Amino acid sequence: MEKRWHCAIFRYTGYLMPHYLLTTPTLAIMNQPARNSVMIPRGAIVQVAADGLDGEGLVGVDWDGQALLMFTTDLRERCERVEGT
Repeated sequence: MEKRWHCAIFRYTGYLMPHYLLTTPTLAIMNQPARNSVMIPRGAIVQVAADGLDGEGLVGVDWDGQALLMFTTDLRERCERVEGT
């Protein structure tokens, strides 16, 4: 729940989170204590916190109003940046 709030802060302060289009269905992890997994479908658009693709490991994303975690490797290999965002 806390991560959703942080994503909302990024939007309200004018910080532009880059948008990425998934070219392959990709697994994400819910950013909650239960850490359940979710399959994000091909064609979905996710917002990635800051320059999340530069690092390794997990990065926060926002998809369909949900705060999730995705592996940066998956994002680099299975996404395309949506220009103009």
